[in-house]
Amino acid sequence: FKHGTGCTQCRNTGFKGLTGIYEFIVVTPEISEKIIEGASLRVIREIARRYGYVPLFEAGLEKLTAGTICLEELLKETSNIEEYFETRHQMNIEVPNVDPV
Repeated sequence: FKHGTGCTQCRNTGFKGLTGIYEFIVVTPEISEKIIEGASLRVIREIARRYGYVPLFEAGLEKLTAGTICLEELLKETSNIEEYFETRHQMNIEVPNVDPV
């Protein structure tokens, strides 16, 4: 994984500027119905994936593999890695390859 060494311009942090990692769910009629029914977050996320939902950790993995962020920042900003991998396993979805660049 890449990590900047730092300089006087970045105050030796190794970072330049800010990069956001986001997740959002578009509340479709199907998702709205499930929320009203009291469906679990796992069920709602499964439905949301069909409409393009990308979990926060996975969005971060995409930026990590692109070299936009470093592993330390990804782990610091995304708190529940275990939930991510458990959800992927339950849904039988392949975990993205995050080989070092």
